[in-house]
Amino acid sequence: MTDPRFFQTAGPFTLGRLLFELGLEEQDLASGHSADRTFTDVAALSEAGPTELSFFHNRKYRAALGRTKAGAVLVSEAEAHHVPMGCTALVV
Repeated sequence: MTDPRFFQTAGPFTLGRLLFELGLEEQDLASGHSADRTFTDVAALSEAGPTELSFFHNRKYRAALGRTKAGAVLVSEAEAHHVPMGCTALVV
C-alpha cells in the first residue's frame, strides 16, 4: 500500500481502464476476468491482495509471483505463464 503522506490515491480504477491506459485490448483477458473488476491500490507481489495491482520485473522474485494474491500483475510475455490462477496477467 502506498504511503498517503507521499502519494495521493488516484483510483480506484477498473481493469478495463487499466487495459486502456496500458494500450491493451479487453479480448486479451483470459476467460473469467471481468473488465469491471476494480483495483484500489498498488502493492508488492508478496503483499498484494485481490483488489491490488502488482508488477514482476526480476526473475529473483519468481517464487513470489507464483504465490501472489494480487488481482493483476504487470508481467512480460515470457513470464506470464507463472501468474497464478485467479490473478490477471497484464502482458506489457
